[in-house]
Amino acid sequence: MRSLPLLLCLAACAPLGPDYQGPPVVANLAARFQHGQAATVPANPPAEWWTGFNDAELTRLIARARADSPALDVARARLAQSRAAYAGAVANLNPAGAVLGGALDTRIGTGEAGGSVLVPGLPLTLPSDVQNDVYASGFDASWEADLLGGKRRAAERGRAQAEAAEATFADAQVQLAAEVGRAYVALRGAQDALAITRRSVALKQRGLTLSEGAATQGVTNALDIARLRADAAATEAQIPLIEAQVDALTAQLAVLTGTTPAALAPELARPRAVPRPPRKVAIGNPADMLRRRPDIREAERRLAASSAAIGETAASFFPKITFMGLVSTAGGTPGAVLRSDGLGLAVGPVLQWNALDFGRKDAALAQAAGVRDEALAGYRQTVLAALADAEGSLSAFEKRRASVARLATASTEAAKATELAAQMTGAGTLSVIDQLDIQRAQLQIDLALSQGRTELATAYIGLNKSLGLGWSPAPPPRPVAEVAKAAMAKTP
Repeated sequence: MRSLPLLLCLAACAPLGPDYQGPPVVANLAARFQHGQAATVPANPPAEWWTGFNDAELTRLIARARADSPALDVARARLAQSRAAYAGAVANLNPAGAVLGGALDTRIGTGEAGGSVLVPGLPLTLPSDVQNDVYASGFDASWEADLLGGKRRAAERGRAQAEAAEATFADAQVQLAAEVGRAYVALRGAQDALAITRRSVALKQRGLTLSEGAATQGVTNALDIARLRADAAATEAQIPLIEAQVDALTAQLAVLTGTTPAALAPELARPRAVPRPPRKVAIGNPADMLRRRPDIREAERRLAASSAAIGETAASFFPKITFMGLVSTAGGTPGAVLRSDGLGLAVGPVLQWNALDFGRKDAALAQAAGVRDEALAGYRQTVLAALADAEGSLSAFEKRRASVARLATASTEAAKATELAAQMTGAGTLSVIDQLDIQRAQLQIDLALSQGRTELATAYIGLNKSLGLGWSPAPPPRPVAEVAKAAMAKTP
């Protein structure tokens, strides 16, 4: 075993393959974002962006979704799988051993049906069969010397994949919070639109009634009456469609929060105003955004894993030296197994080398390099897409806010016109039908304002999603033995 120190020295050498140097620089980042300067501040944004709405119901729904959403449970289970795979890769660096034990009862026939058999030339006889009992026990162990770092690269790859799964879990939280927020905002917007539409129908029905009364006096003709009836019926036809939208959004929120529509509907039945974003939104800077977004972190960890896989593949085609050891005892009785005179010992290295690869090594390395290049291109694409997503979301939020401000001004002026029309009708200088027309115009502006506020709240959610907000770190991994024990005891 004089070569053992040399082998141990080789095992400590640097592993094959490229050493990962960290994520490459994809773009030169500006100090601040290009868009959204009028409605934002360059401060660190809060992770729980939904608190900016000051809507307790939305906060409860997101908390419930993060606790009970099946989609998040899927990501959580995949994270546990990746962590267990990494623990297995680390365990492969250590020796492996097994305990052996057995009992063998043998019976060999001599060819006669019974009695004794005379052995020619010898003064003895043999029985018609020979019976023998053998008892054995032992312990064998093996350890593969990681001479070229293949197992270390495998552990490195496993760790990167586990960290990528952590980023995937974080991204699932980002997506979930945004989906709950969008569905909730759309629900409140639909409920508001439903109320405005019902008021509009009531006004048109009143105007129709007044016109029909005037028609009996010859003031209004049949054509005007037909037009008013068609307009009222068309507006009324929108109510069932909006009600169906409310039901669909309630069902969507139920799925996201891990419950049933019947259980969630009473909680959301009472209409509430569309939540409004804060007056100033903290967005940070592009560099912080890239470090925060889980999808970028996931792409970077996939790149690191693919880099480690190159060294792991290269090491697999070189000789492997495995140290084997076996301690065994055997005897004809169970007690004989415990005596030292039956002890056997075998120790030595085993060399394994697939020398004839016929191009397999080059093909495998080329494939591993291709996977790494694909991961590199995917990382670059993810970074550039994230920058474009953030800038686009900032622009959309800023423009939506400006649009809502103009709609709010129009709604204020329409309310003034409605109030003035009521005064003129009371003074007899304006007909009731003309007054109703002015009120209907106000309701149309109010409906547009409601839709604008819904779109603004949705843009605010999209902005925070593009900034990579809405997630918290995954809990630390549980001990593998504890997870395995729980898995054996748990039934679906």
